[in-house]
Amino acid sequence: MILASALSAEEIRLMVRPDGQGKNSLSGALDEVARLRAESGGNKKSILIRLEPGDYFLRDGLTIDSSQSGTPEAPTVLQGAEPRKTRLLAVRALSDASWGPVKDPVLSARLPAEGAAAVIVLSWTNLTGSGELGMPKGVFIGSGGLPTLLRGEERVPLARWPAEGYTTMKKVLDSGSQKERRGGQFEYRGEEPSRWVQSVKEGLWLAGFWRVPWVMETVRVDSIDSTNHTIRFAESVSQGIGSKYTKEVNGTRPGDGKEPWYAWNLVEGMTPGTWCFDFERQLVLYWPKEKGEEKKLSLVDLDRPVVLVAGASHLRLEGVTVLGGLKEGILVTAGSNVTVAGCLLSKNGGVGVRVKGGTGHRIQSNNVEESGEEGMWLEAGGRPSLTSGGLRVDNNYIRQPGRVRTVSPGVQLAGVGIEFSHNLLCELNNSGVVFSGNEHRIEANEIYHLGLDSGDLGGIYVNGDWAARGNRIEGNLIHHSPNANGIYLDDGHSGALVTGNVIYRCASGLFIGGGHDHRCSENLVVDCPIGLHLDDRGISRKYNLQSKHHMKNLEEFGYLKPPWSEKYPDLPKMLEKPEYPTGNSFTENVWVACPRPTRLPEKPEIGALLSLSHNQEMNLDSAGLTNPAKFDFRPKEGSALSDWAGKKWLEQHPGLQMDEFRKSLPELEMAGRFEMPKPRQMFDSEKDLKRSNEMSNP
Repeated sequence: MILASALSAEEIRLMVRPDGQGKNSLSGALDEVARLRAESGGNKKSILIRLEPGDYFLRDGLTIDSSQSGTPEAPTVLQGAEPRKTRLLAVRALSDASWGPVKDPVLSARLPAEGAAAVIVLSWTNLTGSGELGMPKGVFIGSGGLPTLLRGEERVPLARWPAEGYTTMKKVLDSGSQKERRGGQFEYRGEEPSRWVQSVKEGLWLAGFWRVPWVMETVRVDSIDSTNHTIRFAESVSQGIGSKYTKEVNGTRPGDGKEPWYAWNLVEGMTPGTWCFDFERQLVLYWPKEKGEEKKLSLVDLDRPVVLVAGASHLRLEGVTVLGGLKEGILVTAGSNVTVAGCLLSKNGGVGVRVKGGTGHRIQSNNVEESGEEGMWLEAGGRPSLTSGGLRVDNNYIRQPGRVRTVSPGVQLAGVGIEFSHNLLCELNNSGVVFSGNEHRIEANEIYHLGLDSGDLGGIYVNGDWAARGNRIEGNLIHHSPNANGIYLDDGHSGALVTGNVIYRCASGLFIGGGHDHRCSENLVVDCPIGLHLDDRGISRKYNLQSKHHMKNLEEFGYLKPPWSEKYPDLPKMLEKPEYPTGNSFTENVWVACPRPTRLPEKPEIGALLSLSHNQEMNLDSAGLTNPAKFDFRPKEGSALSDWAGKKWLEQHPGLQMDEFRKSLPELEMAGRFEMPKPRQMFDSEKDLKRSNEMSNP
């Protein structure tokens, strides 16, 4: 029976079931919406597609386009009947798959002794009915095109060595050269890699931070010399292997012996509960932890967004779970007034939610968990015309992004006029929010446990854009991140307003890399080694009118003509002394229990350019904060700060809030929120500054 009925003169309801046929199926209901909208008068009624609880398998993904658009008065709504129980799954169930034992003696010999009889295999071509899965490139970042295996809703770890964490290079013998097409060579530690000679013949890749702690690349091995304990790569990584922070000797950086790496997709590294893909034989290998466990497995191989909303307008997607896929969980392109609210995005191979263009979209009260890349990537508005995209992103919970592409921030913002507020980001390998563009408002967010597996990053980070004016960073709480700068305005970036933020127990509070015209006021920095860092790197690095990186956007956007000249009339003044950090002001900021409250250039001529007024430095007792360990930063009566005027940090209530989609806040009770994490490494961004200065002035 078709469960479509007009509930009133203003609404049509279509009921959809996982086993529904025709208009009761999800695709059939969308076709019906397009038909109804195309009819005369079809835009006068709202249309609700209500998805009953259950699993909807989307082998080819789901596309919603302009034909299903609503109007401001009569939107189109896709709604899960029960949040968390209405699931859109981009997975291939393997419950009936034909697993078998390892029969190839060469493959069996590569497995650990106890694994030869335990590991089971599945033919890729028999499973998918498609062609072979091609080998990854010689150098890549991310997944290399490899699918994902799930056990229930849990990612199955890819076999690797070491099983957890990293080993390190002992010594670099040749950094390699992209120009000469010569891969690098290094001496390895221990005996384990000596077992991988057969892997080299069939395809062996190593993933590592080969030069700097913010670039991770996976590289194919050309050869292993087990006698001399050396590995030679088939191709060179960008700028060669060996720590940037060691000086070259005869054209090679010998490294510091701390460059981390691991072997990726390694048959020899299989352990119970892991999987591997054999490109040579086109086999999926799995080592069950218990008998029959393979029945719980599913394969993620959909190479497109799970849900694509392309050019639609006045459409709402509410209360569904989107699981799997190798690309975005939800991708919204163009269109207007699309809302994604109350959804759970989980185990997506790419970005959880991506918005690419359009106007007036809203991303509200969603949970994004364990995405392969960024939790969200948000682009809206036009920089040449300074036209706002009107994108509002609020009350979202983003946890553990970068499960596939390790060095992924929680969120990327780009364009003009994005409002990003009251979001919670945590358990991040890299930065929290990375932004570019103009007139964004990044306000009242809570960000913590940053920099767990990379370095030189920030809770809120932006890099080197002289044209990025009008951005407001206000009322955020950034905490418990000893390997992260709180707010990091890097490499000459200019023109931000930073006010009313609380930065607690991070590597530094504000870290400003030689930029201009920042206005920093009424920020509270507590228990950070450095309260404020500002440097003059533009002098040594030649951030001048010949710097293509810095001048490109100004020239492209026509900064001397309207609307730029009208919106930012004072911008050209920066170019009178572009190498120097001019126009920066710091007013009524408070540094509490920071061993080094300020780290500033010692040159008098630089100090004369800075405006520092009515800032305070004090210890915890003097500050008299009520309970900073529980984020109560109110000054006690009679304390040094009780009569302090500049307490804007008390005006905001950062983080998640309850609303119609978020009925409770269990995330705030998570274990570890009030505790310091243990990052893989600790990295002071000044280390990179000093080394880059040395390289600029050999």
